[in-house]
Amino acid sequence: MEQKFQRVSCTRYVPVTSLVVDHRYQILGAERAVTRFGPTVMLRMVDTDNTAIKMYLPRHYAAVFTDDDVEKINSGTYAYDLVSKGMRRGWVTLKLETHQT
Repeated sequence: MEQKFQRVSCTRYVPVTSLVVDHRYQILGAERAVTRFGPTVMLRMVDTDNTAIKMYLPRHYAAVFTDDDVEKINSGTYAYDLVSKGMRRGWVTLKLETHQT
């Protein structure tokens, strides 16, 4: 219960470039958002120090999420981890992996 409380109260936004390479970030939830760069998906995840973070996906990744995918992530039907694979040709490479408990 203490960890859940801390996750809710310490949520901060992080840029995709700050993700630790090869670390599995458990996705807690997702929602559609519109930023100054256009429509995207905002993910709520567990950070390396077990606190909650929010991150906007780059548009080319956000485009693959359907409304149904967002609903299933939020309901717990889909359980994924986001893994950064680092920079390639100036772009951050991300991978979705099934969450392992």
